[in-house]
Amino acid sequence: MKNGIVLLCLFVVSSLSQAQEVGIVLSGGGAKGAAHIGVLKALEENDIPVDYIAGTSIGSIVGALYAMGYTPDEMLELMMSDEFKSWQTGTVTEEYAYFFNRREPTPEIGVFSLDPNDLKSSLRHFFAGSIISPLQMNIAFVELFAAANADCEGNFNNLFVPFFCIASDVYNKKALELRGGNLGNAVRASMSIPFVFKPIKLDSMLVYDGGIYNNYPVREMKENFNPGFILGSVVATDLPFPNDERDLLKQIETMVMAKTDYSVPKEDGLQVRFDLSDVGVLDFHKAEATMKRGYDSTMMMMDEIKARVSRRMSKEELAAKRASYKARLPRLVFDNLYMEDVEGKNIQYLAQYFKHHDIDTFSIQEFKVNYFRALSDPKIEEIMPQAIYNKSTGMFTLDAKVKIKDQFKLGLGANISSMNANQVYLGLLYDKIGKISQNYELQGQIGNVYNNAQLSAQYFIRARVPQYLKFTLNFSRTRFYEHERLFLNYDIPSFVEKEEFFLKGDYAIGVGNRAKFVLGGGLAILTDRYYQTQGGFNLYDFDRSIYNLASVKIGFEYNTILSRMYPIEGGDHYFILQGFVGKEKFRPGNPNNVELPPTDQNMIWPQLKVGINKYFTNSSKFTLGMQFEGVYAMKKANLTKSAYLLQAPAFTPTPHSKIIFNDAFRANRYIAGGIKPIFTPFDRFQIRTELYAFAPIREIEYTSAIGSGKYGNYFPKINFLVDASVVFEMPFITVSAFASYYNYPKNNFYFGINIGYLIFNKRFMD
Repeated sequence: MKNGIVLLCLFVVSSLSQAQEVGIVLSGGGAKGAAHIGVLKALEENDIPVDYIAGTSIGSIVGALYAMGYTPDEMLELMMSDEFKSWQTGTVTEEYAYFFNRREPTPEIGVFSLDPNDLKSSLRHFFAGSIISPLQMNIAFVELFAAANADCEGNFNNLFVPFFCIASDVYNKKALELRGGNLGNAVRASMSIPFVFKPIKLDSMLVYDGGIYNNYPVREMKENFNPGFILGSVVATDLPFPNDERDLLKQIETMVMAKTDYSVPKEDGLQVRFDLSDVGVLDFHKAEATMKRGYDSTMMMMDEIKARVSRRMSKEELAAKRASYKARLPRLVFDNLYMEDVEGKNIQYLAQYFKHHDIDTFSIQEFKVNYFRALSDPKIEEIMPQAIYNKSTGMFTLDAKVKIKDQFKLGLGANISSMNANQVYLGLLYDKIGKISQNYELQGQIGNVYNNAQLSAQYFIRARVPQYLKFTLNFSRTRFYEHERLFLNYDIPSFVEKEEFFLKGDYAIGVGNRAKFVLGGGLAILTDRYYQTQGGFNLYDFDRSIYNLASVKIGFEYNTILSRMYPIEGGDHYFILQGFVGKEKFRPGNPNNVELPPTDQNMIWPQLKVGINKYFTNSSKFTLGMQFEGVYAMKKANLTKSAYLLQAPAFTPTPHSKIIFNDAFRANRYIAGGIKPIFTPFDRFQIRTELYAFAPIREIEYTSAIGSGKYGNYFPKINFLVDASVVFEMPFITVSAFASYYNYPKNNFYFGINIGYLIFNKRFMD
């Protein structure tokens, strides 16, 4: 009898103990998952223990972070950080961007790899494998999960809180429970939304987002851990009916996700559900507000939760337990780097980027600098690092698989405009690996204003200090169509064509990640065609100014601007000293015009150009840009005033100013600058205002038709340009609407819309 009573007591105690164990289940749902953080915060503040945690997709990220000892506040801070933003957008932050290898900006909308030996395969892979580049996430998940993964030794039950997540085996059409292995890979697999994030391989099999087959693993929580109480947090919604043809992400979600039973049996626990219909899959900028909604909803249920869970864990006890766990995690320090070329060759090519890691220990931050530096090389397609822990040394080996290969790429682009600036762009690139790394590029643009063909060859020299040689052969024709009110005097052209044909060579030396010195020179034939009387067209051909020139230059540039057209961070600083020598020829369109006879003159002059374009981000919603540019050319007067204005350096800080001819913003010697208050009310959306002033230091004044110009007074006038625009930057294209005002000529307003990128190649004198 006594034995029976003892056994009964033991059973009751065991049952009560089990009843106090709490399992948390977190659904998938993209950026809505920030609400999960609020749920966990509410539980901690009320001393509710968390004994097990599981999740799918965003639920796996939040669950894994909590399982590794992150507090809710630390998780929110991470989700709101610029670093997290770079992970879920695939962009490289300014800190790690490497500019020496970077191509000059082009108006391409997409770049697609081509295999000349397998064109069918190229066509199948014409579009990128995912909307978001995996390059940031590849290294981020090593940094985030490696220490905890080493400590748990591949068993997720050994984490601070036992954990598992769900991924999808689409080949066998089933969900996968991931309870061990590489923690970072497990979470990465669980959140790989098809087409949005690139899938990873587990056991040689592509694995995708767990929400495809099981977005809410309540049953698995009960089977694996059998807690006495399960609290589910549901941020997902029932599958949306795809009735909006413009919402690509919802269409993808409906196509690939299976229906899920979002419920917790009453006898097993409770669940918190949220109406987050106003939060999109990638709206992580709303994380703080979304987290608060999760917190508030959980607090409204707290009395009911406490009634079901009698066990408590004080905040002090939890903090001590968390601190003890974090203290035992190994430091993420590497003593060896092993790299494997998945193509089976060219591994020595990487030595130029990772030399100093052969002999010393190094941190993940030191590796990241060279990781992104290597990925700036177009021949390196991807680097997939893994951290392998060595118990005997207490340090890690970094094992990186690298995709390196010769590549053909096709670039396509366009600009569709309400102005006279419609453009089509085509680029063909060939990147070759050898003793000397080689890049070849053929570009072409066709449009109303600008037509261009450019061939370039670039050779990177392997050395301790990065160096390259680049040769550029360029032909371009620019047409300016403007109403005559743009021009001050009747002898200014109202219809202009500018042609440039030149060959340039540059030798560059890298300075750190962001700067370079450049020595260069070139030969050019420049031709300006224009009418010198108001009204443009007449019975005769254009007047022509022809320049046969040679140039030399020395320059320095420090550049951290990543955006092609509408930056809100970074800066560009440049100093360019050039020398020009050659001959100017004037040929009148009217052979009978005795006032404008054919005339030649020799020319030689130095020219200095300096500039700063810097953006200061004061908050997540506001950026202040500042720009300054100064040019000083010790150049004598051109043969005609029209020739002077056409060849004078121009200040063109806005997209619209690049496609019009406004002589008020041209001079051989000037200073110019402005400020750019920029508001970003939400991600990818900008409201830009730009205010500029332009002051010629001295202008050339002409007293007769040919060759009698001379420099006049200092700072004769100041002209102003004001531009306001609304910009929406989508992953592949930018849409903008603008209004521009120039104080000269009077009441000179412009309005327009651009879809695409309005980017021109550099001119000979740039």
